[in-house]
Amino acid sequence: MKSRFTIIDVSAAVNDVKSLEGARIINVYDINHKTYIMKLSSAKEKFLLLFESGIRIHRAYHDYQKSSFPSNFSVKLRKHLNNRRLVSQLGMDRIVDLQVDEGERCFHVIVELYDRGNIVLTDSSYTILNILRPRSEKDTDVRLVVKERKFESFSEAVDVFYAAQDAQKQQQAALRVEKEAMKKLENVKKDQFRRIVELEDSRDMNMKMANLIIFNQDLVDSAVNIISKAIAQKASWGQIKEMHCKAVKNGDPVEEITGFLNTQSLISDRHSRWDVPIDVGMTAFSNSRELYQCMKAAAEKVLRTKAAANKAIKNSEVHSRVDTAWVRKKMWFEEFIWFISSENYMVIVGRDADQNELLVKRYLRPGDIYVHADAHGAASVVIRNKKGGGQIPPKTMTEAAQMAVCSSSSWSSHIVSAAWWVYDHQVSKVAPSGEYLVHGSFMIRGKKNFMPRSPLQLGFGILFRVDEVSVTNRRQQTLIFYIRSILVVLENRFKLYFQAFSKFKYKVKITPGTSKKNKAGKAALDLFLRVEQGDPREKALIRTLVGNENACRNIPKGCRILAPQLYAK
Repeated sequence: MKSRFTIIDVSAAVNDVKSLEGARIINVYDINHKTYIMKLSSAKEKFLLLFESGIRIHRAYHDYQKSSFPSNFSVKLRKHLNNRRLVSQLGMDRIVDLQVDEGERCFHVIVELYDRGNIVLTDSSYTILNILRPRSEKDTDVRLVVKERKFESFSEAVDVFYAAQDAQKQQQAALRVEKEAMKKLENVKKDQFRRIVELEDSRDMNMKMANLIIFNQDLVDSAVNIISKAIAQKASWGQIKEMHCKAVKNGDPVEEITGFLNTQSLISDRHSRWDVPIDVGMTAFSNSRELYQCMKAAAEKVLRTKAAANKAIKNSEVHSRVDTAWVRKKMWFEEFIWFISSENYMVIVGRDADQNELLVKRYLRPGDIYVHADAHGAASVVIRNKKGGGQIPPKTMTEAAQMAVCSSSSWSSHIVSAAWWVYDHQVSKVAPSGEYLVHGSFMIRGKKNFMPRSPLQLGFGILFRVDEVSVTNRRQQTLIFYIRSILVVLENRFKLYFQAFSKFKYKVKITPGTSKKNKAGKAALDLFLRVEQGDPREKALIRTLVGNENACRNIPKGCRILAPQLYAK
């Protein structure tokens, strides 16, 4: 249904309003917050010109209900336009310009009839004096289809483009898996609910039938005696049926029995008809007792089923969360080797020359620290500084240095070496004149700050992400762990290198050895599953890591798992 003017409508309306040229504006009224009426008068007659922001402009012939009190915009229009003559009207692409007076004394009322519309009052030079709906550049509802970014090379742009596509595919896969998991959970709930309803119906039915037998005990016993005598006389069921029909005709109380089926009889009460099976080999009391026992068994089964249903639903919820956990969007640092220091600093290590190059060029920021082992084939290690900068603590530097040494050839050769660190601005990709830097290596300018030799020992643990409520609940527990770890370190300085794992529940110590990383990872996960204080939900998530190569990709080649716990209680 048409609701606003088109370009053709605007052209026709402007042509019609031209008859008002020369008329004097008497007053301006507002009907609502976006509709106004301009009252004009000529020597012959009076006119009404109506304009609605974003909708229409035309002469008005009806009597419109005006506002009791003029709006601020109406007052402004009256102040500048009253007793002035309408000179011309210009319509162009759903914009109408009403010119009042001429020369420097003229004013313009510009009516916008597109989008949300607007009404603007300007002076002779089109300087805005007042506006119905103020807008700024921030208010423009412009949605950019493509965000422009500059890259140093075409390859980098292509890499970012396809990485974004892969992330989008992962998100779509996560949604599909989540929907499937939720569907399975709903099916489990529906199945358990249906089973409970069936058991409750069976329980109620048995109770009703047992009560009916007790209420009609004499009648049931009489019917059972008649049928028992007939069976003793070797009467057929057809003959028994005829006996029942004759009893009904003679008005025998047994007429309350509505029918016979082999060894069972069907009875009903007078108010609502219920079919109750009767074993003719037992008395009415024995029949009711059997039904009461069935009712009791059904009631107990309802309780057991409800308990089992709650457990099944909880397990399904855990498995649903586990199913969706693997397709979550990965953080950018997960492609590298990484850990969080004991003082909550992110430490990132390159896996190969390509990652060393990427780590320094893209993720080394001002204020970060670059760490490298004084050994052949060492990886680049970056300590990411926190927001606001500041000096990185020595403990974090020590942990990063140990990681740098363990990520070098020292691990496979079993030779302890030292590591050094420099500031971010000392790392350069520009080689001295006449020299060449291979891919993944960098030029260090200035002084190298050497660290003490670090033992070839690492820790491997499981880090869980918790919600905000759990974070609040764990703060006190985290403080206790932190104080305990400080006390332990004071007693044994050698364990300083495991401070990053002091608060971990699931952790092992790794030293150089002969085991492959997948085998060592499986052994570590098996140890985690045997932790006594472990939560069942946490262990359910750990089980999903078994057999997953990505779960153990941070473990170095040629290693040995020493112990499940790094701290004595």
